[in-house]
Amino acid sequence: MKALFEIRTIVQDWKPPFSKVEKRKEVLVGEGMEFERDGKENVFKVHRIEGDRVLVEFSLNYIMKDPAGPVNRLVWLQRGEGRYFSASWRDNGLTKHLTYKGVTSGKEGN
Repeated sequence: MKALFEIRTIVQDWKPPFSKVEKRKEVLVGEGMEFERDGKENVFKVHRIEGDRVLVEFSLNYIMKDPAGPVNRLVWLQRGEGRYFSASWRDNGLTKHLTYKGVTSGKEGN
């Protein structure tokens, strides 16, 4: 069983001309797998897949855009739910929006 995620990456300048670039992609990830490369590390790791929800860990170099966010860097996502994560210590703003879309058996056509 694999989890299907949509990742939206948003890069925005912090100085004029304030350009903004947005990219979207979907990835299939199994339990224990890391994904979404950012430089030398992966941003996310799937710890557990439980059908309608998935437990994801995020990198120490990112913060979750939620004042009540987790202290242990683990977050449960429900099917259809998305969360924003912002990179720290960057020249420009970098945000990842991770949405859990559900599970698949990993076989073609499912």
